[in-house]
Amino acid sequence: IVAFQPIETALETREFMERHQKILETEITEVKRIISGFEDEDGEVVFQICQKRLRAEVLNGLRETRRSIENSEIDKEASSRALIEIDRVISRMESKAR
Repeated sequence: IVAFQPIETALETREFMERHQKILETEITEVKRIISGFEDEDGEVVFQICQKRLRAEVLNGLRETRRSIENSEIDKEASSRALIEIDRVISRMESKAR
């Protein structure tokens, strides 16, 4: 997640875009791996979602969040509750994938 702050000059805008371009390109590439779209013969737009890739991305995000919380300065009781809940969600998602 990228935190945005007000940009006041054209130079700041260009510098911001250069700094975040790679991040944005990577994110777009990942989304394209999960969601694809095309126009059918009737002109209707059809989107396809790869559930397996989507589930893998969600699990990666949960694991990354778990590591972040585990290594943070958050109150131990709060982080413990959060980690238990994240572990429960990860476990449920992994069992559904089988």
